[in-house]
Amino acid sequence: MNISLRGGCSALVVCTLLAASAPAVVAAETNYPKTALIMDASGSMWAPDASGTTTRMEAARQAAIQVVDGLPAEQELALLTYGTGTGNSDAEKAAGCEDVKTLVPLGGSKQEVTNQLSGLVASGYTPIGKSLLEAEKEVAGSGPSHVVLISDGIDTCSPPPVTDIAREIRDRNPDLTIDVVGLDVDAETRAQLQGIADAGGGTYSDAGDAKSLVEKLTAGGKPAMDSGDTSAAESDKAESDKTEKATETPSESATESETDSESAQPSESEAASESTAESDSAAASETEMETTVTPSTISGAASAADAPALGLGGINNGKAQPQVYNDNLPATIEAGAATPADKELHWSVDLKEGQQLSAAFLVPGAAEAGADGTSMTITPKLTNSDGKTCVANSTDISAEGNYGAPQSASILSEVISAKGNCKPGTYDLSLTRAGNLVGEQELPVELSAWVVPEIDEEKLAAASDKPAITDVTIGEATGALPTGNSADNAPAVETGTYDLEIAPGETKWFKVPVEEGQRLQAQLEAAAAGMEGHKLEWKVFGPQFHPVQVDSSEVELNAAEPTTAGIATQPIRWLNLREKDATANGFLAGQQLVAVQHKAPAGATAPVNAKVALTAAGSPETAPNFSAANAAKKATNSTSSAAWLWWLVFILLLVGLFLLARWYRDQKTV
Repeated sequence: MNISLRGGCSALVVCTLLAASAPAVVAAETNYPKTALIMDASGSMWAPDASGTTTRMEAARQAAIQVVDGLPAEQELALLTYGTGTGNSDAEKAAGCEDVKTLVPLGGSKQEVTNQLSGLVASGYTPIGKSLLEAEKEVAGSGPSHVVLISDGIDTCSPPPVTDIAREIRDRNPDLTIDVVGLDVDAETRAQLQGIADAGGGTYSDAGDAKSLVEKLTAGGKPAMDSGDTSAAESDKAESDKTEKATETPSESATESETDSESAQPSESEAASESTAESDSAAASETEMETTVTPSTISGAASAADAPALGLGGINNGKAQPQVYNDNLPATIEAGAATPADKELHWSVDLKEGQQLSAAFLVPGAAEAGADGTSMTITPKLTNSDGKTCVANSTDISAEGNYGAPQSASILSEVISAKGNCKPGTYDLSLTRAGNLVGEQELPVELSAWVVPEIDEEKLAAASDKPAITDVTIGEATGALPTGNSADNAPAVETGTYDLEIAPGETKWFKVPVEEGQRLQAQLEAAAAGMEGHKLEWKVFGPQFHPVQVDSSEVELNAAEPTTAGIATQPIRWLNLREKDATANGFLAGQQLVAVQHKAPAGATAPVNAKVALTAAGSPETAPNFSAANAAKKATNSTSSAAWLWWLVFILLLVGLFLLARWYRDQKTV
């Protein structure tokens, strides 16, 4: 659907779709209509997009951010979303159907829009009708205006029918149009979304992933926005529809055909029930929790007052799913400064009753080594609006001298409770960098954040013992160890024996699956190093960047003879999370992230060659059943409700007996 905007946007439909604005400008004086973007953040957005490489939520986020970056400053934009405040259980439907938020009112900046998009986490229902009404409030008025909806599902909160709502909005505002992009939708969903666009005087487009969504947002939209000429718009729309049919690519056609042949999706509540049932039956045997997520870019603020909002991950189909962000820690030594100054990054986190925040921060090794006597600390902190900390456990980064290996810090909040020390509300999550070690360098940092679920702990093994190596025989290598050069591109590697070649100063990254109750081991046979001072330093991080304890993390290589050595983590167990020391970080089974760095003496140029045997040692144990936990929580809620009802009946009975006694006494008196 190739639709152009007359007068100033050229091919950037986003000019009307996704616009972030500079100071408010009267729409009639520009060629850019006021625009409200509605982003679907319902629970179904956790599903993979058409590419299968990321979630629909992440695809929509990436596309929207990319498009926003290219927008003209003259355009006014509002950003709305739905589905972030509740789950999609039947008990939450009433609240979920009211869960529409205006994240950026009309006139916000590009940075505000980007920050809010970065923080979106899919969760609840799909109240499309209510979101359209809220968008109308933002942009309706004098001059052309525009609502753009990106959704992967049908409205789950009707009646009234969402098409009727769209039609009424259009009737009230002849200059307002509603355009819709369906993200990886089936035939039933497409039909409803198409109906919304038709009723709203706009257009409908299909997209399957981030790339195609960008194409739709930058090539389609409402014509004649500069003049508000409805007749011209209708003419352009008809012409664009013809063009779309004539120029439809084979891949798009095939995608639509395949999608049309699929059965209609169940409602979100039905899908949740089915998912829960499937997870319940499989949870006992399924221990690997895949947590790979494409990071979003966010810019933390220097103060809590300006902190952008972080979206929090959680549980998706019985698996841990964090929200991951890329940011940068400022340098502590500014140009021309003689002494370092502490630098902080701040993010805002909304925590609700019963939630527990888990966050970890991964910092790769510095590009240059520091001198002896230099040091650096990086410390996480979580505080409420009163400045009081809310931390159950935390680790920081502490490095001295020749810093080059990746480092990680973590923080775990107490359970949020209105009756406890950490009450529901907005919290400040911060990271403080201090010291002069590589102080002139800005350091990249990856932040992983999620809400720790409540689980039934009765069947789980107790917290693990300390790391220990179990010797294994190193067999013949099956080939070179697959590695990446950063955490973001670390490949998943099966257990087995591999050849490893690593140059001086080089850090190689990979992931190894470890199930509940197992420990990760890496044993090696390295050839003679040729000179003293060669070391291989091993770092292991959990699926969410938490620093996992490692035994014998630094292996010193012999100069004149082969070296046989190994490293091992503690057993990975969920109940490690309840510990108050470093043990707590080894709590999440799944793909453990490994970084191995070659520390070499000055002047060394030769690589280290070794055979490495990767093992998930120990027998798998019972894994957390997140679905059962959810069911248990529902049962608890039901039990609580029932108990409350019985108490009410009891009180009413007492009142009745009291009144009866008074009546009887009065009768006797008479």
